[in-house]
Amino acid sequence: MNKYDFFSTSLTLLFCQVCLAESSWHESKNTPSNIQDEMVRAQFTIAIDKTPSAPSSGSYGMLKDGLFTHPKQAPSSHSSHPFKGQLDYWDQKSYSKNIKVEAYYPIQVEPFHTWQNIIDFDGRRYLYQYVRRDLKIFDITEPKEVKLLLTKGHTWGPEGAGSEVDPFPEGDMMGAASVAWSEKRQAYIMVQAYEVRRFGLLDNKYSQPDKVNAIRNSLHLKGFKVYEMKGPLPKDWQLIAERTTDVEHPDAPIGKQQGSGVRDIPAYYGDGTMYVAAAPDRRHALTEYPNDLYSAGYQAWDMSDPANPILLDTLSVDGQIVGNLQHEKTYINNPRSGNRTSWMGARMPLFLAKKDSQIGYAAMGGLGFYVVDISDPKHMKIVSHLDFPPSVARTEGDFIDVSQVDEHGLFIIVAIH
Repeated sequence: MNKYDFFSTSLTLLFCQVCLAESSWHESKNTPSNIQDEMVRAQFTIAIDKTPSAPSSGSYGMLKDGLFTHPKQAPSSHSSHPFKGQLDYWDQKSYSKNIKVEAYYPIQVEPFHTWQNIIDFDGRRYLYQYVRRDLKIFDITEPKEVKLLLTKGHTWGPEGAGSEVDPFPEGDMMGAASVAWSEKRQAYIMVQAYEVRRFGLLDNKYSQPDKVNAIRNSLHLKGFKVYEMKGPLPKDWQLIAERTTDVEHPDAPIGKQQGSGVRDIPAYYGDGTMYVAAAPDRRHALTEYPNDLYSAGYQAWDMSDPANPILLDTLSVDGQIVGNLQHEKTYINNPRSGNRTSWMGARMPLFLAKKDSQIGYAAMGGLGFYVVDISDPKHMKIVSHLDFPPSVARTEGDFIDVSQVDEHGLFIIVAIH
């Protein structure tokens, strides 16, 4: 086993289907509000309703030169909105330049969003592809002869998800994971993020009080689990720790824990400090995104002993917390407040140029970009802040490429369309 041969990545598969009939942009406006949750009601009433107008059909689409013009603004929508020049077939040529297809494997796990980790054990290379209750493990040592070793959950096909196979126990799943070598334990350590479910459960927090309540009282951990990997398969993994990110109630049982849990993947690079994105309680509610209840900040955890994670510090920025006058004032003054569309807060952890970085970079959606001093993880400090130009045609400030920071002083902030 080579302790340096591991990779971690995530993949979003865009699953597109051409619809012949155009859907209404204003799905949320067509649904009467029914708000029973105190925090959602507070967020809803703080700002005037400024839901973006639907773009006219001719204001976006393909230009004659082949470029695509995006809408200048648009309300939140999960429906298809066809445009002039849209293809009515799947294009298999435009993105195939300078690529040789060595092997093809049909949709695995699901056609939407999955996570991946690639890890080497004893001369073999393994791919883990998963999302929540669906998991597949492959031996990819020979890329042209990939072998499926394990399936848990659903397998997608022409008819959809199908039935669960060898399901996880109720309340359990495979959380988005970071894997790194622990010198202390002389083994790979996998940290899995346990986050509240949104997609497939909640569409509009302003009209689905039962779904809001289900998320508040999620019947699974809100936090993270730590496994020691003694081999490539789950039967070889030992659960050595779990923690909730509800730091005010660290002993709260499942179903009573507050907050979002750990968003996306932990920033874990082995023994040392781990950084995660998390809203610690329900008061972190100032976000316009219609199917999200939480505006996440950051937490630093001491992972020098992976079996005993210790909370070091939490960090929130102005504009996140209900009931705090400074936060609410900042939120009201944000040009996105009331648009019922924008993502506010962190979706991913602090981005570090290397394991022992003294500076972390924070992409917080509509709240902007932050530089954070993490030289003392017990006292994280905001160094500077940059507002993003408002855009409601995408998720603003979702990811930061910090690969060029140390050498060139450059970073790239990525917005997910």
